Amino acid sequence: MRSGAFAATDSHAITTKPPANYVPPPSLSNYTALSKSMIAMYNSTVGLIYESNEAGTSYGGHAYNKTYWINTDNELATWALWNNNHLSKSYRSYSAIINGTIQQYTKNYSLTAGNFYQVFWGVPLSTPQVLNNDNLIVKNSSSYIVNDEVHNSSVPLIYQDYANTLIIHCLNNYVRGNITGSFTDFKKAVSMWNGLGINDSAHNSTNGYSDYKIAVILFAAQVLNANITSNSNLSQMQEVLWRNFLPGVGVKTGYGPGHDNSTNTETNAFTLMAYNKALIRRVQSLQRVELKPQTEIKLRKGGHAEFNITYLLGGNQTIDLTAQNLPNGLVLPPIINFSAYDNATIPVSVFATRLAKIGITSVTLCMAGEHGWKATLKIRIDIVKRLIQDETLDVRFITLKFLHSLTMFYFHRGLMVV
Repeated sequence: MRSGAFAATDSHAITTKPPANYVPPPSLSNYTALSKSMIAMYNSTVGLIYESNEAGTSYGGHAYNKTYWINTDNELATWALWNNNHLSKSYRSYSAIINGTIQQYTKNYSLTAGNFYQVFWGVPLSTPQVLNNDNLIVKNSSSYIVNDEVHNSSVPLIYQDYANTLIIHCLNNYVRGNITGSFTDFKKAVSMWNGLGINDSAHNSTNGYSDYKIAVILFAAQVLNANITSNSNLSQMQEVLWRNFLPGVGVKTGYGPGHDNSTNTETNAFTLMAYNKALIRRVQSLQRVELKPQTEIKLRKGGHAEFNITYLLGGNQTIDLTAQNLPNGLVLPPIINFSAYDNATIPVSVFATRLAKIGITSVTLCMAGEHGWKATLKIRIDIVKRLIQDETLDVRFITLKFLHSLTMFYFHRGLMVV
């Protein structure tokens, strides 16, 4: 299964609480009509949605409505419809149908992840940088063509020049746990708004503006809990985006010089994704915190190691914390369920294991400015049994659950017991 693809058993298939500061689509009827327009571009013979209704030819020489992209258009459409509770079950069902075709092509043609748009469903890129892409023809018949786009070039892309790649870098930072970098990227993308459109190196008043660049910024705003309606730039973007919605067609690909009333799957999918609560919550729940490599800790029987982890929570003020997937098959029961409205320190029991006592001894909550809450976890490990020489208690992978979210902590060096 390709990176980020979902299955019927996907643990994130049902979310129990909406994202903080979530803003619904301005018009549910238009939102539903947009999804209908995108689904109308689905070809049951191919099992995919075609690229665009624009005149002319696309990559590979076929007409736009005979061209099908896997890593871009159809994966985006899959996640735009995925568990989207604004849409009917019949509309949502196309998510699994299209995903099935994607998986079939992936298996039959040994395709790899696109390494680009996957951050929009919470999967980090293979590198901290955004890489350039290569296009490839997967299947070329007389009546249609199936293409793929993979960003695996050794040359980094100059992401700072374009709003869409700034948002990809922003979300890649987010799911990797670099909150500061994520907000920096986001603010720079928003700053490209000039009151009319996103003014970057590719689209501007001379070349015309692109609607999907507005949509990706709105999606990132929802993930980062930046309230769209209370921010003048974001609210203006939302107004322009939906002003460019044409009933029975979709959201216009672009507007201004050089653009007509055509639409494409990428723009429609991103617009739907910007309001998909389940998808937004999924990305928030897959955020990871990656710790700096620590010096190897050497302990004897009776010794202990203690250190802190700081995690920046979203705007919600409820913390639901459990620990799972501990080393050597260790399992900890649920630790706390706590709703905090003030600074607090919660004592937590340390659970004994065969080799050591390992647990979270306390959780300290404090306000963290506009970005929500900050939780500091105090971790303590006590060695209770001498191990054989050079045996290692590997604590590199501990999964903690915040706000119904899975957060992975990496202890790179582990714990060496002597």
